[in-house]
Amino acid sequence: MKFNQKASIEKEIQNHPDLVKNYENGIAFKTDEKTELTLRFLTYLVGEPKFYTPNAEEETEVIRQLIATISESDPEYLMKLASYARNEMYLRSAPIFLLVESSQYESVKPFVRKYTPKIIRRADELTEAIAYFVAKNGQIGSNGKASLPNSLKKGIADSFYNFDAYQFGKYDRDGTVKLRDVIRLVHPRPRNEEESLLFRQVKERKLPTPETWETVISCNGSTKESWESVIPKMGYMAKLRNLRNFLKVGVDVEPVVKHLVNPEAVAKSKQYPFRFFSAYRELQTAEGDPFARNKLISAVSTALELSVVNLPKLSGRTFITCDESGSMEATLNHRSSIRYLDIANIMGALAKHISSNGIASVFGTGFKQVPLGSETILDAMDKLKREGDKVGWSTNAYLALQWLNREKINVDRVLIFSDMQCYDSNNYWRTPSNSLSEEFKLYKRQVNPNVKLYSFDLTGYGSVQFPQDERGVVYISGWSDRVLQFIDLYERLGSSQMDAVSSYSPF
Repeated sequence: MKFNQKASIEKEIQNHPDLVKNYENGIAFKTDEKTELTLRFLTYLVGEPKFYTPNAEEETEVIRQLIATISESDPEYLMKLASYARNEMYLRSAPIFLLVESSQYESVKPFVRKYTPKIIRRADELTEAIAYFVAKNGQIGSNGKASLPNSLKKGIADSFYNFDAYQFGKYDRDGTVKLRDVIRLVHPRPRNEEESLLFRQVKERKLPTPETWETVISCNGSTKESWESVIPKMGYMAKLRNLRNFLKVGVDVEPVVKHLVNPEAVAKSKQYPFRFFSAYRELQTAEGDPFARNKLISAVSTALELSVVNLPKLSGRTFITCDESGSMEATLNHRSSIRYLDIANIMGALAKHISSNGIASVFGTGFKQVPLGSETILDAMDKLKREGDKVGWSTNAYLALQWLNREKINVDRVLIFSDMQCYDSNNYWRTPSNSLSEEFKLYKRQVNPNVKLYSFDLTGYGSVQFPQDERGVVYISGWSDRVLQFIDLYERLGSSQMDAVSSYSPF
């Protein structure tokens, strides 16, 4: 019976109309255009190459084509996706890209002005939007032949009301496009005398220079006195990024620690989990007082724990597995030391942290269960990484579900954190190869027909590991801890990330 089941499943997969090959020639499936765009876009770093797509323009062109298609079928979805990515997933350049690209389509233009002020949330994004438009279309107005779509022009003008003198002064930089250029192009209308003066100062570049930590350190040097004078004015992210500098010059770290572990400050900071890990890793080799360093390490660990305190607990039995393959060694961008496997491991550690009863594991060429108990999230991540170093560099994700099948382990849900370029390195040329899809179908037939599987796509290559018509599979994309909330939302309300974007209203 077991062999008959396997044969029927292999035939079902081989004959599925959505069957495709991924970059590793492994079994994968195509999705509808909106799902594909969402999975790609919520991990999209504009202009950055990926492991399997070193030519970044290829990825950008695929996204442009998807935008064009969806502009006809559901034009408002594009603006919802851009504002969702900016406000809920904390992406910056990608939402500007989507806003400007979408604004060229007549079907999307009725929604552009309304959503633009909810996408442009920082003063420098005013110049970023114009700079991207110019880079793609050429100079605007008297300096060239390009013309801003009227809806985008009005939307950018409306976005000026989001900012005050401090914010304009902080981001009035000498780039290709300056704030005064934006004012000249979009003509924001002041609503009162105060705004009239402010916009005139922006236009004439006569804004008072704001006292930021950057200007203080630039003028006075990186000294203990300079840092201690400016620390009270620094935001959460700025402090998190400068912990090494604080240690190096010997500042009193108590005010910093107090801010880092303040629950309200943590909630408002909207930091990716890997930002805490990055700070934690920097502190391991930082120069300075070892006692102060220990205090900061403890504070960063506590802050990460606090950042997920509002995530719902997962009841029942949860199986978690993290991709440790060679492609996951790639960094997010050319400036970052954070790798995709770092994200997989910290997301896996977070998932274990919110699970009332969870099993964690890693996969590569092989598979390994990783016993985790009551460790901190960062310690759990370190354990996953250490064990991940032992499993090899292939992407045999099917081994994780094969282990569940072989051991007949009944779980309520499976969580997979991966770039989803899975294959079977042990039978590379076999058709069909061993696959996640095959093992999941077997698991539902042999162990638990009601199991849920959450596919966390960390890289966004477009294809998925399960057919869209596979019952119980949920597709999720992104690096924020907030993506974990979709487990609870799906199980209580049947709501997916796609549903969240479709119903998103930033107003």
